[in-house]
Amino acid sequence: MSPRLSVVVPIYNVERYLPACLDSLAAQTFTDLEVIMVDDGSTDGSAVIAKSYTQRDRRFTLIQQENQGPGPARNLGVSQARGELLAFVDGDDLVHRDAYSSLIGSLDRTGSDLASGGLRRFGNRGVRHSELHRAAFADDRLATHISRFPDLVADRIVWNKVWRRAFWDRAGLAFPAGLYEDIPVALRSHVRARSVDVLSGPVYLWRVRDAGEASITERSGEPANAWDRLAVLREMRAVIAAEAAAALPAFDRFTLEFDLPKLAWAIDASGDAEAAARIREFVGGLDEGAGRDLPAYARLRNHLLGRGLLPELGEVLRFEREAGSAPVRPYGRLRRRWLADYPFLRDTEVAVPDDVYDVTSELALSTRVKDVWWDGDLLCIEGYAYIARIQTKPDDRMRAWAVEGKTGKRQRCVLRRVLAPEATVESGQSAVSHAESGFILEIPVLPRGDWRIVVELSSGGLKRSAPLNRPAAGRASWTPYLNVGVGFRAQAMYDDEGLFVRVRRVRSLVTSVSITPEGLLTVRGWVSAKGEAALIATCGARRIAFPMRREGQIFTAEVPLAKLNTSRTEVFSGGAQWELRIAADDQKITPLVEPSVAEVRWADGGTELAVTRTRYGAAAVVVRPAGLTVTDLRWEYGALVLQGERSPGAPEPAEVVLRCGHDRHRLDVRWSGPAFRIAFDPAALPGPLGAAPLAGGTWELLAVTGDTERPVVLERRLLPVLPPELRAGRRVYRPTYGEGLRLHASRALAADERGPYAQRMLREVDYPRYRTEPVLDAAVFLSGRGATCAGGPRAVFEELRGRGTGLDLVWLSSDDRFVVPEGARVVGTGTREAYRLLARARHVVTDAAPQPWHLPAEGRTWLRTGPGTPLCRPAEAPGAQADVLLSPGSGASALLRAGLGHTGEVLEIGSPANDALFAPDAAARAASVRERLGLPADRRIVLYAPARRAGKTRGSVARFDLRIDLEEARARLGRDHVLLVRAHPGTGGVGLRNDSFVRDVGWYPEMTDLLLIADVLVTDYSSIMFDYVLTGRPMVFHPHDLAGHGKQPGFLLPYEETVPGPVVRGSAELVDALSALDDVAAAHRDAIRAFAARFTAAETGAAARQAADRLLAD
Repeated sequence: MSPRLSVVVPIYNVERYLPACLDSLAAQTFTDLEVIMVDDGSTDGSAVIAKSYTQRDRRFTLIQQENQGPGPARNLGVSQARGELLAFVDGDDLVHRDAYSSLIGSLDRTGSDLASGGLRRFGNRGVRHSELHRAAFADDRLATHISRFPDLVADRIVWNKVWRRAFWDRAGLAFPAGLYEDIPVALRSHVRARSVDVLSGPVYLWRVRDAGEASITERSGEPANAWDRLAVLREMRAVIAAEAAAALPAFDRFTLEFDLPKLAWAIDASGDAEAAARIREFVGGLDEGAGRDLPAYARLRNHLLGRGLLPELGEVLRFEREAGSAPVRPYGRLRRRWLADYPFLRDTEVAVPDDVYDVTSELALSTRVKDVWWDGDLLCIEGYAYIARIQTKPDDRMRAWAVEGKTGKRQRCVLRRVLAPEATVESGQSAVSHAESGFILEIPVLPRGDWRIVVELSSGGLKRSAPLNRPAAGRASWTPYLNVGVGFRAQAMYDDEGLFVRVRRVRSLVTSVSITPEGLLTVRGWVSAKGEAALIATCGARRIAFPMRREGQIFTAEVPLAKLNTSRTEVFSGGAQWELRIAADDQKITPLVEPSVAEVRWADGGTELAVTRTRYGAAAVVVRPAGLTVTDLRWEYGALVLQGERSPGAPEPAEVVLRCGHDRHRLDVRWSGPAFRIAFDPAALPGPLGAAPLAGGTWELLAVTGDTERPVVLERRLLPVLPPELRAGRRVYRPTYGEGLRLHASRALAADERGPYAQRMLREVDYPRYRTEPVLDAAVFLSGRGATCAGGPRAVFEELRGRGTGLDLVWLSSDDRFVVPEGARVVGTGTREAYRLLARARHVVTDAAPQPWHLPAEGRTWLRTGPGTPLCRPAEAPGAQADVLLSPGSGASALLRAGLGHTGEVLEIGSPANDALFAPDAAARAASVRERLGLPADRRIVLYAPARRAGKTRGSVARFDLRIDLEEARARLGRDHVLLVRAHPGTGGVGLRNDSFVRDVGWYPEMTDLLLIADVLVTDYSSIMFDYVLTGRPMVFHPHDLAGHGKQPGFLLPYEETVPGPVVRGSAELVDALSALDDVAAAHRDAIRAFAARFTAAETGAAARQAADRLLAD
C-alpha cells in the first residue's frame, strides 16, 4: 500500500547535519510517509549515513546520482514518489515533530491544494524568528490565496509546505537547474493553487550554518549569485503580473526591501556595466509607489540603483559601511519635515528628490526597560526613552502614565530623570547622544486590571509616545511581584505591545511538587473553584488532561511525565514548555507557584523534564536535553563559581567548555556523584600562549559528550538574580542567559569611549585637537589591528628596544590577550589614550593602513610594514596613506602602488617579519616551533593559508571555507604529513577538531614561524606567497573560485602565468600534487627563483634594522 506522504530530501555534503535531519523525519507524529533521499554526488560521508537509515527504517529509501544541483535532485525524488501528498526537506535542517500532522490535518479540513507553515532559523546562537517570514505567518489563514493575502510573496521556500500531488502535476511544477530553484516553485504554487492554508505555528527549522561551506542563501550577495537572483525575480514578476496581479505591489515592495540590497552590493563589487543596465531596467519596471514606506536609506540606494548612478551608489554603500547613521535636520515651516543628511542631499548635480531623504516617519520613540523592583508598595521601573535620531537633552519634556486596558483610565506616574549613557551605545548609531534619556518611574499600587505603561517625550520639536518595551535580562524580564491585600498580586508583565502591570486575584497556588523515580509527578496546592476540575498540560496545539483529587479547595494531581516527553527536534530547537492550567467551572485557571517550591527534575532517556515556573510565576514543565543544571552561581574573588547537578541517569560529560564561534576553552570540573562545581577566572584562562583573558564576545557554557554539545542550563529561580558584571583589568564580564548560561566579555571602556557615537566624537573632535599638540617621544606599535604582538611591527620594536632610544614604546591591544614584551607598555585600542598616542607619537609602526580619519602632521611618521604584496586588487577601498610603505623589491613596489593606491614614499628593504628567515638561528628556531606545536620530526608539514574572501556586504569578510576533502587527504597523506590550517585573521576561525593529521594554527601569532617549518605552502591569492618564496620551497596553488575571483576585484597580473607553482583544480588534484611533492618541487624550482628575483630582490634579512634607521633619521 502506498504511503500517503512522500518527503524528498536532496543531500549534498551535509554529513555533519544529516543524522539530526533524518531523525526529525523518523520521529514525525504523522507516520504514513516515505522519505526519499537523493544523494546528489556527495564527496563526504553523507551517502553512507543515508544508507544506514534505509537499513533501520523501511520508510527510508536512497537514490544516488552524479552532482547536478538541488533542483534536479528534487525532481528525481518527485519522479519516484508514491504518495498523494508531497513535501521537501533540506538535509541540513530539521522538521518539527508535529509538522506534517498539522499541515496535512489542515489540508484534510479545508481541501486546499497547499499548506504552508511557519519556520525558525537556528544555529549555534539558538533559535530565532525568520524575519523575512514574520508577516506572512503572523496568524493562521485557512483557504486563502496570494491575491487575497499578498504577504505570501515572502513565502518563497519549499521546505515548510505540503502539496497535493494532483495539484503539483496539474500546475506543471518542477524545479529548474541552477540557483534559487525553490523561488519559482514556491511562488508558482501560491499563484496557481485554488486555495492555500497558512499555519502560524513553526513547522520547520532552517539552519544558519556556523562553519564550512556557506549555503546558497548565505552567498546571495556574491555577484554571480546575484545575477541568478535577478533572472529569477524577473521571471517571477512576469508570472505574478499575468496570473495574480493583485499581489504585484506586494511583490515589488518585498523585492525593493530584501532583494535590491543584495543586487546593490553585488553591482558595486563587480562594476559589471551590463548587469547594471539589466538591474536598472528591472528596477524601472517596478511599481513606483511600492517602496515609499521603506526607510530613507533604502529609498536612496534603490533610487540610485534604478537610475544607474553607480559611482554615487558606491559612495552611499561606503557611507553605510563606514558611518551608517546620519544626523537629521528639519526643513520647511508650513509642512515641517526631517531629512537625513545622507550623501547627495540637495546636491544639484545628482538631483535626488527631497522625498527620498524624508525620515519624519522614522522618528519613533524607542524605549527600553533596564530594571524592575518593588520599594515597599512602590513599583520602580528604570529605563530610557528617546526619539530615534534626535539628540536627547536634559530639558526635554518626559512624562509617563499607567493606562488601564479595558476602561482607558489613566494614572500619572512619578518620573525622575537619570543619566543613561548606555542608551547611546545600545542605539548602535553615531549621529546623536541619548545619554539624557534615562528615567526611573515610581508607581503606587494600582487598582485591579491590566495597566499599560506609556511614556511621552517632547524633543527636538517632536512629540512621541509609546509603551515601555524591550526588557533587559534579569529582573527587567523575570519581574518580581507584590502580594496586595488579601488574595491579590501585582506584577509587571510583557506582551507584544510592551510592558503592563497586572493586578489580579490569585485563584490557585501550587504548594508542593515531587517526582518518583519512575517519573510520576505529584502536584499539590489549592484552587478557588468548585465542582469537577482537571489539570491541563498545554504545549502548542497539544493538550493533555490529568484528573485531580479535591478536598475542598485543596487539590492533588498526578502526571506521568513520560506523557509530556517530546521529540529530539523540539528539544534541540530550544526545548518545549508545557504550561499547566486548571479547568474548573468552565474556566481555565493559571496556578501560580509558591516561592518556596523548589524546581524538581526527572530524566527520561536523553531528555530531562523540569517542573518549574514561567517568568511570571505560573507552573510549567520544561522538556530539554538531559545535561547539567546550575543551582548556584556567583563571583568569588574574581572567579565565576557554578554549582549544580547532572540529570538523573545522564552520563558524565567528557568535558565542559566555553565556546564563542570556533574558539573553545576547556574548564575544570569537580564531581561528587551527580553534583559538580566549576570555577574559572575569565581574566586568566589557560591557553596555548599562556593565561589570557577571554576574547570579546558571548561565550556559551556547553557540556560535551561525544559529538553532542548541550547548553548548561540554570534553575529558573536564578534568572532574576544573575550576578552583576565583573570588571577585571581592562575587561568586563557579564553573565547572561539564552538557551543556557552565557558569559559576555567586552572591553572596559569609559562612558565617553563606548559605542559608535563616542568613537565618532574621539575621531572627529578629540583626535584633530590632539594632532595640533606637541609631538610625544613615543613609538606606537599596532599588529593585526591590535589582536597580536607579532610580525613586522614586532621586529621593528625589537630593533628599537635594543638600541635604547629612550622612546616610550607602546603596543596597542584590542583585547589584552597578548603578552606585553619587556620594555613596553600596552594601551587599549579605541580608548582616549590610544587616540592621543596615534595623534601625537613621533612614530607609528603598523602592518595595516591608517584609518580614513588619519591626518598627516609634521614630525610624525607612520611606517607600514604590511600588508604584503598584493596579487589582487583589494576588495575594499584603500584607507589613508602611510608616510612610508615597506616593499620587498621593485617588482613588488609596482603592485603595491597599483593595488593600494600608494603615492608616497616606498622603502625597498623587505619585510621586517621575514628577517627571521635569514637569521643564523633559523634552523634552531624552526625546531623549537615544531616542538612547541607538537609536530613529529618525521612528518612533512603542509601549510594551508588561503586569502580572505569578501563577505556578503562590502567591506565584510566571508567566513573560512575549507575546500579540501580531509578524508581523502587523511587517507593518502596522513601517515607522513601534517596539515596546518591557517585562516586569514577576521574570518571567524576554522571550526576544525585537531588530530594527528590536521591542526588549526590560526591562534599562533607569528606567521614567519609557520613559514620556517612548512615543507610546502598551499595557498590561492594570498600575499603570503611573496614571503614563502624566500624559503625556496615548493608552493601549490588551490584557487577554488578562480573564475569569479578574476573579475572581483581583479588581478594585477595574470594569475596562472605569475604564480610559481602548479594551479590545481579541486581537492583531488591538490592531494595528487602533495603526494608527488618532490616532482612538483623539481618542476618549479626555476619558477620559484625567477619569482623571488622579480618581486623580492630587496629581502636581505636586514629590514628591521633599516626600518629603524629610517624612523630615527626623521
